[in-house]
Amino acid sequence: MQWNFKNFENISGEKFLGAFRKNIYKGPVAGNSLLEEVYDGFLNRGNVVVDTVAYPNQMFSEPVQISLEDAKRDKIQEIDQKTQDLITSGFDFDNARFSMSAKAQDNWSGLGIAYTLGFLSFPLPVSTVDEGIYILADETALLQFLGAYMQYQSDPSQPLGAGRLLKTQVSECTTVEEVEAIIDNR
Repeated sequence: MQWNFKNFENISGEKFLGAFRKNIYKGPVAGNSLLEEVYDGFLNRGNVVVDTVAYPNQMFSEPVQISLEDAKRDKIQEIDQKTQDLITSGFDFDNARFSMSAKAQDNWSGLGIAYTLGFLSFPLPVSTVDEGIYILADETALLQFLGAYMQYQSDPSQPLGAGRLLKTQVSECTTVEEVEAIIDNR
C-alpha cells in the first residue's frame, strides 16, 4: 500500500489512522530502509511504500516523547513564522503603508536613534510599501510616525504584539501538553 504522508492519506484517499506529531516512524519502508525524519507530524519524504506484509497491523512504533525544550522551540518557531507572514502587509500612517520587514524595522528604529543623536534634517523622505516616497516634513511628523510604528509593534491586537504574548505564554509552560494547547489563531 502506498501512503502520502504529506496529508496522511493513502493513494486511494483513505485517511491514515493514528496521525502523529513529532513521532518517528521506525518500521520498514521500501527497500527495508528506516525512515527517521519527521517535521511537525509530517514525514519529510513524499510517497513511501510500507511493507504491510512483514509487519501487518504494526506499521508504526510508539510515539517518541518530545522534550519540553523542543516543544517550546518548535512552537516559538511556528509563532515567529506566522508573525512574519502577517506583518508583510506593514502598518499605516497618514494614509500611507510602511513595511514591517526585519530590515524596515531596523530602519525605523534607526530613525529614532538618529533623531535622538541629532543626525536628522528635514524634510526626510521614507519609503512606503508600494515603493513610493513619503515625506516627513518636520520633527513633529517624525515623532508621530515613530509613535505609529511603536504602537503597531507593541499593540497586542497587532501581529508583533500578539506574537510576543504567545511566545511569553509558551516560555511559561511547564509541560509539553501546555505548549501544544497554545493555539495561534491570529
